[in-house]
Amino acid sequence: MNINNVAITGNLVAAPELRYTLKDTPVVSGTLGNNETCVDEAGNKQQVTTFVDFHIWNKRGEAFAKLVTKGQHLYLEGQLRQETWKDKEDGKTRSKHVIRVSEWQFTQFRKAEDQESATADAEAKAGAKSKRSRKGSAATPPPLPTEAEPAPAHSDEGPL
Repeated sequence: MNINNVAITGNLVAAPELRYTLKDTPVVSGTLGNNETCVDEAGNKQQVTTFVDFHIWNKRGEAFAKLVTKGQHLYLEGQLRQETWKDKEDGKTRSKHVIRVSEWQFTQFRKAEDQESATADAEAKAGAKSKRSRKGSAATPPPLPTEAEPAPAHSDEGPL
């Protein structure tokens, strides 16, 4: 069995490029920058960025080109492919790996000020919800067992 599945998140490095093949099939090309923080031998935090090229075909690609902009944080999933070509200058065969994207989505990444207002809104809604549930709710959870009351033994436990 062979598995070829890649999932990655990161920021779109530049605006995606939408092209059409000779048979009028849409294909979008782009590059995602994946940032990773690690600690070097001296104990200093270092940021390492890996740039990954990708292609999205057909209607999914056209939608991607219309909806995303440079800098957006995205999730991409697809298969790893190797592209090869002859270099026009020296005639040597060149290659690179790309992701042929089958699924993509926006992540929950937001700007700091947007995140603060969203958090405040969520807290306000949660506070209002908990007040409503306390008013009309007669159900309360059972008390936790104390040391004087050991927890009931489970009959489905087998030998250790």
